Amino acid sequence: MTIRSHSSDDKASSSETSGIQINFEHITESSPDIIFIYDRQLGRNIYCNRRVTDVLGYTINEFLSLQVHEKDIFIHPEDHDRVLQWLDTLFEISTQNDALPSVDHRAKHSDGSWRWLRVRVAAFDRYPDGRLQKVICTGLDITDQIQTNQALQKQTAILELILNSMAEGVMVCDASGQLILVNRSAEQILKLEQPWPNIEKIRQTDKSSDDENNIKRLWHQHPLLRSLRGEKVVDCELSLFDRKRDLAMILSHAAAPLKDNNGLIIGAVDVFRDVTDSRRALQELRRAEQHFRLLVDGTSDYAIFMLDQKGVIVS
Repeated sequence: MTIRSHSSDDKASSSETSGIQINFEHITESSPDIIFIYDRQLGRNIYCNRRVTDVLGYTINEFLSLQVHEKDIFIHPEDHDRVLQWLDTLFEISTQNDALPSVDHRAKHSDGSWRWLRVRVAAFDRYPDGRLQKVICTGLDITDQIQTNQALQKQTAILELILNSMAEGVMVCDASGQLILVNRSAEQILKLEQPWPNIEKIRQTDKSSDDENNIKRLWHQHPLLRSLRGEKVVDCELSLFDRKRDLAMILSHAAAPLKDNNGLIIGAVDVFRDVTDSRRALQELRRAEQHFRLLVDGTSDYAIFMLDQKGVIVS
């Protein structure tokens, strides 16, 4: 391919033009990305570097013969209309100051598989009215990045399903105390109408009395804060009271710090459940036992025995 010099000197020597062409090809062949030039009028690529063979498996001639506008040839069917619309928009831009948009799409490898390309463009040649005639494109292979993101999204979706299926509330914060995850059960237990931005908000509701000093003392014992200090918390019961949301309950917490590969604390997780009913039932049972014992101990007219199933006196 011949690269024209845009020098104002019409008598530029052939050696200078040759030098420009050699420099251009040296740059493109040294690039880790596919570099190609697309001609709007011809509707096809008119140049590409050898990197296309490494990334997509085509020879240069094979790649240049591919027709972008034909379906099921090179561009994935699900991306084809979007890429054509991108091309139409691209070549309607007439202002040189406008940024040229990029596009991500799947391109067919010579072996029939699909590779994700991120294509960025720059103006290469324009018509007299300023509209683009040719663009020089760089195609970056982002297949691994896309697959990694998809795998991460899948794992995140599965984790979200698991957390939202749990009966226990789950809260996760980062090292600064910023809440980054609150599952559905936590929202229901705490009657959250809007997300809490950080764990300081919990301080307003996590208390056992109206005494401010007592609130501050209890707040510093909250499982999330204790875990951020490196402590592993098991079976920690805290009373929660909030008049505005009509909350009065006892929560049993289990919390642990989250650490990176170097052992540094990067956050904390708190798993809690509502034990109000069981604790109240236990209190009622103890109260009933106390009343019964007082009744028995206060009886002086009768001898009271307690027998087991075999008739043996146990009390």
